[in-house]
Amino acid sequence: VTSLRQDQIDFAFVYLGATDQAGHDFGWMSDEYLAQIEFADQCVGRVVDAAMGLQRPLNVILLSDHGGHERSHGTDRPEDMTIPFLMWGYAVESNIGIETPVRLYDVAPTVTELLNLAPAPEWDGRPIREAIRGTAEAALLHPHKTFTLEVWPEDGR
Repeated sequence: VTSLRQDQIDFAFVYLGATDQAGHDFGWMSDEYLAQIEFADQCVGRVVDAAMGLQRPLNVILLSDHGGHERSHGTDRPEDMTIPFLMWGYAVESNIGIETPVRLYDVAPTVTELLNLAPAPEWDGRPIREAIRGTAEAALLHPHKTFTLEVWPEDGR
């Protein structure tokens, strides 16, 4: 949060890994897992609040890298394959549904679209343009500084 406020960040990747760890250790939808979801929600709120205080265009993509069942994932079960995928911000269309499937490998091309950058030609994904308002050029930032942050609760769980 301090870096967002002080370092003129245009792009941040924030990884909240404790939810995944709790799913493996205690099981998806266990009390411990749900407590980590609540912690992650608080962390996301702090990051968004800090970023909104910058008085600059803001776009947020919030997602999970996979679902899970019991203490596992990686099957073709719906609870393993279905994830939350939310977009919100200055350049994001409001109140729309996306009819085509969205896959994890669509995230990076969508981020590059939001940053007005070209995706790497070897990427398999596609920008989710139906969720982006107008043209990327009209809406978005030209990055000059980025950072990655991993957030874990103090007790490691």
